[in-house]
Amino acid sequence: ENEIARFSKNAIIVNEHQKLLGDSIFYNRKKGFASATKNVQIIDNLFIWIVNNKNHFVVEGELSDKNIEMLKSYTPCNFYYIDQENLNKLKDNFKISKTKNTSITIDIRDLNFVGKQYSSIRNCLNKCKNKKFELRSDFKSIDDVKTLIDNWSNNYTDKYFRENSGKNYYFYKQNYHENLISLFVYDGDRLISFGTLSNKFDESASYIIGKALYKDYPGLSEFTDIELYKVAREKNIKYIHMGNAKKGLLDYKTKFEHIKTTDYNGIINEI
Repeated sequence: ENEIARFSKNAIIVNEHQKLLGDSIFYNRKKGFASATKNVQIIDNLFIWIVNNKNHFVVEGELSDKNIEMLKSYTPCNFYYIDQENLNKLKDNFKISKTKNTSITIDIRDLNFVGKQYSSIRNCLNKCKNKKFELRSDFKSIDDVKTLIDNWSNNYTDKYFRENSGKNYYFYKQNYHENLISLFVYDGDRLISFGTLSNKFDESASYIIGKALYKDYPGLSEFTDIELYKVAREKNIKYIHMGNAKKGLLDYKTKFEHIKTTDYNGIINEI
């Protein structure tokens, strides 16, 4: 199956960062990247689109000479999720600026966490295992979600990551999680964490949204994710695509058994 898919006619797609509606949407399922526009061109394995009068592209597989010639008529053009081999081809034909990204895929086939390398995860689980948390597939009230998100935004993260746009709340209020894989953790009547994964494709799913009140409940982030992964395993999912990560998030995601890949975003211009 293709990793990049295209949807048309008032399609909707959601991932960790955005909800997209449009007449044309393309979506890289493995990377969890999507964009919506009314002007998507699919030329062989090349996907080109326009947003705010700026050109963008991704490629499925290897860039061909035909792709390169086509892109010359679209410069300047932003690119996403380009591997090293394709980056070298772009360097040979364009002036480029780039940023290096690290993407993480978690292997959830074994969640026993045996061994010294998993001692921090076991410690987190031990902190939560004796708590009488209620694990649910849906929230009790949408107000619970709003309260948690507001608390998390104001007290748990820096300004850059604060959830002031309301997109996470809107995601759940509109029940976009309804047919996805979700877990909501309650301590009595208080919602203290939640997480949502995409549906299964091949043997994988993508992590969409997750929040936990880890300051009030040490180890809760790890506990919630592991319980969510257990639900995914019941659906024969083996891998969770976590998308790009940096600094603290990268440290967190690589606690688990994982596969690390490198790709590049950037801009091409005429030489």
